[in-house]
Amino acid sequence: MRIATTVLVTFLVLGNSELDAEPHVSGRVAEVLVRYPPEGIALAPGDLVWAHTVTPPVAISAGANTKIRIRISGVNLPHGDDVRIEIADGNGQVHDVLDRDRLEGQEDIWSMFIPGQQASLRVRGQDATDGFTFVVDRVLFPFTTVAVESFFGEGQLTDIVEYQGNQADVIKAVATSVAKIDYAVGGHGDTCTAFRIGADLVQTSAHCVATQNVCATTIVQFGFQKNAFGAFDRGQSVRCVEVVAQEGEESADTAILRVTPAPKDEYEIVDFRDHDTDDDEPLFIVQHPGGETKKVSIIDCAVFDNAETEAFLHGFGHSCDTKAGSSGAPVFDLAGRVVGQQRAGHRNPDVTDKPNLATFGSLLRIDSVGLVQDGAPVGIEAAPGGQDSEIPSTAVPLPLPIAPDEPTAPEEPPVSDAPSISSPGSGGSDTIAPDTD
Repeated sequence: MRIATTVLVTFLVLGNSELDAEPHVSGRVAEVLVRYPPEGIALAPGDLVWAHTVTPPVAISAGANTKIRIRISGVNLPHGDDVRIEIADGNGQVHDVLDRDRLEGQEDIWSMFIPGQQASLRVRGQDATDGFTFVVDRVLFPFTTVAVESFFGEGQLTDIVEYQGNQADVIKAVATSVAKIDYAVGGHGDTCTAFRIGADLVQTSAHCVATQNVCATTIVQFGFQKNAFGAFDRGQSVRCVEVVAQEGEESADTAILRVTPAPKDEYEIVDFRDHDTDDDEPLFIVQHPGGETKKVSIIDCAVFDNAETEAFLHGFGHSCDTKAGSSGAPVFDLAGRVVGQQRAGHRNPDVTDKPNLATFGSLLRIDSVGLVQDGAPVGIEAAPGGQDSEIPSTAVPLPLPIAPDEPTAPEEPPVSDAPSISSPGSGGSDTIAPDTD
């Protein structure tokens, strides 16, 4: 067992090691230009004022999970409240509504995902002809890439619905807390994994989302998984509205995001264990590898360190299977409690004997930053930050434990009203056998 400290080991900065922390590139962003109001077209006040179809500038292949997003910029709102933009799919089903509350004060806003190969843009409301202007200037569309594998031995990722092993009931219960996150950065769309930690809070890797500008592009999708018939369940999608706290890649590599609307009650809030992983402890990870439907790694999944992961003082090694896009996924013990967060894997898919890396669970706990009062999450107002800035100007870094002078066995923490972080400890699940089939 290792004690997490604040000391950094230079050769283990992820960019200079065999471990790599990266999202999965799942889409491309292209420029388009659609202006409202359109030139040379008379608009008549009424319920439906104008409609326009937006398509990517290149043909995209149709498929069960084909979808696009559009970005709306340069919004000028009229004085009246009766104005809104609806965004529908090619069959006319509305998937996003941008009203005054959603548009006001936004420099630009990305739509939710619209299934299919096009987005039908509709402007509605009596006030929409009185000074209402905007531009559609970006479209994000699928771009198929192969996610880098970080398998230990044979790859054994399993769809949630198909897993029938020893911990099926536990996995089914906690898997609802896990979500896929998609965001736009630069000229592409990226995918990672997140999990629900509060009524309107989720946690993911900081190397995925750590700034307010990236948060503003981020969609968090709960319930994206295969059902018993092999079809996709799309679940509920919500928006990131605030980076509440974060700690960079040189340490915990984790971020807490506030989302709206609050996810439905059917998506569970995780429990954190009060001590970190034990040597060789069996584990499982629920994740969205490569942006795919929700999967679990549990077969031959356990704490497993080598010299490289042992030297990294903020995390532990494990033998669970992951891919690019699994970053941010919760690492569970066999009782379904969070003991870590997936952060990096080895780059070479031909390497199958090296461990992946996860952040210690003690560096992830929300109560360590004082964000829980009387059992309820409370917010920290975050001002917008630039995409290239390290953190939003008022986001609060997650504190790290203070390194002891000499390694000591963990002690029971004193009873206190002040926020605290549990030190890594032992015990818990050593009596539960790992899943082997």
